[in-house]
Amino acid sequence: MKCPKCRTTDLKPTKIEDGLPVMGCPGCDGASLSLLYYRDWAERNEPVEQSDHFDADVTVENDAKTALSCPKCSKLMTKYSVSSEHKNRIDLCGFCDEAWLRKPLKVATHSM
Repeated sequence: MKCPKCRTTDLKPTKIEDGLPVMGCPGCDGASLSLLYYRDWAERNEPVEQSDHFDADVTVENDAKTALSCPKCSKLMTKYSVSSEHKNRIDLCGFCDEAWLRKPLKVATHSM
């Protein structure tokens, strides 16, 4: 699978949390996450406490409005806002239930 952002970089198996496998891009640090794996992982782990503190190095990508092609099935992904308080977005594929995370941070256990 190729990175939907870099387009030429091969995705490599990695993980963003113990027991949560993703296919990561060594070029842009993005990650392709199967929502099936995420739901399984979330059910096996305790919820992460939410904090009012945010990492200072979290930024919004300049190309956040550009549609990405799903790395798994190549169909266009839909962008969703993470929250009304932040400009960060998540790209979701409605065909194969894959999510693209840009420069992934710690994942909170929430139902999707």
